Amino acid sequence: MADDLGPKPTRLHIEAIGVSADIKPHGVDRSTGQMDVPHNVFDVGWYMYGPSPGDPGSAVLAAHVDLYGQGPGVFFDLDRLEPGDVISVSFDDGTDALFDVWATTTYRKDQLPTDVLFNRDGPPTLSLVTCGGASPQHLSVRQQRGGICTAPPRRRTRT
Repeated sequence: MADDLGPKPTRLHIEAIGVSADIKPHGVDRSTGQMDVPHNVFDVGWYMYGPSPGDPGSAVLAAHVDLYGQGPGVFFDLDRLEPGDVISVSFDDGTDALFDVWATTTYRKDQLPTDVLFNRDGPPTLSLVTCGGASPQHLSVRQQRGGICTAPPRRRTRT
């Protein structure tokens, strides 16, 4: 969790879909009670009250598919990820954690399994979460949330 002394995630790399983006800590939006998300299409939000990627439980990273007036977001091509693709998270201590995608799922917003998604126990899992988009063309899709689940990480040190 954010108040632990462990390394903090700083960058997300997903070669399969051309993603390289900064990770910023995010908490809870006081007006909605839901996870706060980046206010731009360039950053990824890490739910800082949950596990750090690679720690036990489900670490949650959220970003936009697109935002009205800003264009395509970091997770614009998230739906192209497939089992076996690799996700890399860089940390402020110079290490990286590599995660293998093992599943992709879409939930209705009102059926999002928050007890699983924000789980603080069990094997380390990285969950990438987004909504269907916020532009007027995507209103019918906005009630859906996509999720990418990964296997436990393989750690390595950056050189």
